[in-house]
Amino acid sequence: MTFDQVVAFLIFSLVAAITPGPSNVMITATGSAVALIGAFISLFGGCLASPYAQLDPLVVSLWLDKVQEGISLATMLRLGPEEVLGFYAFPLITLGIAAAALIRSNPLDRFRWVLGIVALAALFGLSVWQMRGTGGASLVAAPIFAAAAVVVWPSLAIGRNLVLWAFVVSPTAFAALGPLAKPLTDLIFKPELTVFEPDTSRCLSMSDIASMRQLPKGRVMAPIDLGPAILAETNHDVFAAPYHRNNDGNLAMLKLMLAPPSVAHQMLSDRYVDYVVICRTAPNRNIIERAPDGLEANLARGETPEFLESIDLGPAAKISAWRLRK
Repeated sequence: MTFDQVVAFLIFSLVAAITPGPSNVMITATGSAVALIGAFISLFGGCLASPYAQLDPLVVSLWLDKVQEGISLATMLRLGPEEVLGFYAFPLITLGIAAAALIRSNPLDRFRWVLGIVALAALFGLSVWQMRGTGGASLVAAPIFAAAAVVVWPSLAIGRNLVLWAFVVSPTAFAALGPLAKPLTDLIFKPELTVFEPDTSRCLSMSDIASMRQLPKGRVMAPIDLGPAILAETNHDVFAAPYHRNNDGNLAMLKLMLAPPSVAHQMLSDRYVDYVVICRTAPNRNIIERAPDGLEANLARGETPEFLESIDLGPAAKISAWRLRK
């Protein structure tokens, strides 16, 4: 029996042992809940902090804030409001229809509707904080929408009509509508102008780093998004990868790319780095703009410091790599 099961058993035993009566049971249950919550906060207070509380501000500003699935609704409205419909419209419409179904439903069925609405509202709230929550919200919204439509429009939401309704309000339909509504959304929200590298130039596929397999095994300082591909496709070790718990490795990579070459040399030596890699076709503009004299800016301009030796990976390679001179 686990610790939490023991605690639950003791609490239920205490509630069962007290003098019968709804008020006494409620008082005991409430007191037990308060005691448990207090103990949890005292023993595991760190669990209440933000999952990103331990991240260095530099990692947040140069990486986490740029991860598309982690941006908030407010950021989407600022950068690309035409995409909001495809992600948020369907769960929001479903909440409205489910609320109408709750009002019209039989009193015996209302608890089910409340349960579904609360679950969907929680996921929708999460998606307002981080866009990736919309995936779970849409999955939960699908059966709720179908059930609610039958209650609200019993004559229209049957057979083929229900399929048509599901298609009209689907995320796919709203995603297609978004670009058409772009002139209107741009007029309302006045999005910021941003410059994105085309996917064809970014180093996104496994084949982009396949040329590194020819190199002897070593420790690689490469962009955060290249970390998983290097680990999967080669036998090299990496410092940076898109995992927020990897604060030390990601911070080391960002500080290195921002540092002037003289400082970068010492940092590479201290970390026993063997190779330095950047995406040649799409270097990190945010790093280059912040540190125009930093290591990545120099490498992107084709200026190789004396402590690095360029590695020929072939003309088709999207990445550039250098070996640290020992």
